[in-house]
Amino acid sequence: IGSINGISPPRVETYAYSASKAALHMVAKHAASKLSKYNITVNSIAPGLFKTKMTGGMINMFGGDDVFKSGIPMKRMGNAKDIGGLCILLSSSAG
Repeated sequence: IGSINGISPPRVETYAYSASKAALHMVAKHAASKLSKYNITVNSIAPGLFKTKMTGGMINMFGGDDVFKSGIPMKRMGNAKDIGGLCILLSSSAG
C-alpha cells in the first residue's frame, strides 16, 4: 500500500515518506511489467489521508482535521472500510 503522496506532492513537507511511497509505486510498475508474462498481477494502492497514530500528530500540528479535510474532494479522511474491501479484492484471484 502506497500513498497519494507518492504520486503528487503533499501539502506538508514529508520528503522521506513521499519518496518511499513513490519508490513503492515504481517497484510495483516494474514488477507488473516483468511478471505479467507469468500471469501474475501486481497492484499498488494510493490512498489519501487516514487519521492514524502516525498522522494524528501531523494533523494537529498543521491546524487540525478541518484544515486537511478542506483539501480533500469528499471533505473527509479515509477509514478502514474505504480500503479494506479493495485490499481483499486485489489480494484475491479477482484482482
